[in-house]
Amino acid sequence: MNQIKISIVVVMLFASVVAGQQPFEYKVFMQKDTFLVGELVDIGVNIINISKTIQKSGYVNIKMLNSDGKEIQCSHRSGDSFSPIHSTLKPNGESYKILQLNTFFGITHTAYSHNFFEKGTYKIKVDFSVSLSHFYENKRYSIEKIIKIVKPEGSEAVVYNSFVEIEGRKPFNAAKQIKEIESLIDAHPNSVYAPHILSVISSFYRILLHDDTHNEKIDKKLMEDYSWSSAARYFFETDFYKKEIPNKVKRTQFLKKLISGAKNSPMQKLIELKLKAELEK
Repeated sequence: MNQIKISIVVVMLFASVVAGQQPFEYKVFMQKDTFLVGELVDIGVNIINISKTIQKSGYVNIKMLNSDGKEIQCSHRSGDSFSPIHSTLKPNGESYKILQLNTFFGITHTAYSHNFFEKGTYKIKVDFSVSLSHFYENKRYSIEKIIKIVKPEGSEAVVYNSFVEIEGRKPFNAAKQIKEIESLIDAHPNSVYAPHILSVISSFYRILLHDDTHNEKIDKKLMEDYSWSSAARYFFETDFYKKEIPNKVKRTQFLKKLISGAKNSPMQKLIELKLKAELEK
């Protein structure tokens, strides 16, 4: 059974002990606490202005520790990478960002693929602060989550191992191997690996084959069929969906439909915020 459909959202909340002591409410969204080796590990960080005045959104920092309690080195990080876009929030306004933890803390697999986590237990520590300096002054608020990474079995093992073999085959024949990877996903559309693999296929079409037609076809499939995955976040963060659906009424209907497909995932909140913005215009 598809893990995505049976998993439930884990919402962790930190609010001030006494109302009015601090202006923000902090939330962390994760779809589940067990992932497969090679699967994208998505997390959503949410900052909500719970005060009665306009506030500047704060900062987020994330750390990961292995089962021995050792902090995992963060790669590809520059500056304030984990925070949502800093913005002025009206009362009840919120800022939100979805991150792929693989990108920052995973082990490099190949030049074309993504970073991944090995089998094991990990602790995720998310720190929130109203300013960067507070990260060093013990004034931050923390939320922690334990996740497990397990080896894929059955059809998921077939998908992952086949993808690794096809993608890593040398010499790399882009046209031939892309078709093989597409056939793999056509045969296993409900795999938890499907969104990431489709994003790889999209990149291959765009960068290696310069085939915009197939690239856009894959992108549209990602957006419509895999709205629950962070692999589709680009299409909402950049308002790509507006280009595809210029009519506001149809766009609103489209977003409502996608929310159902993204239920209990970090992506649900992102799409809901986009829908809210549409309805407020």
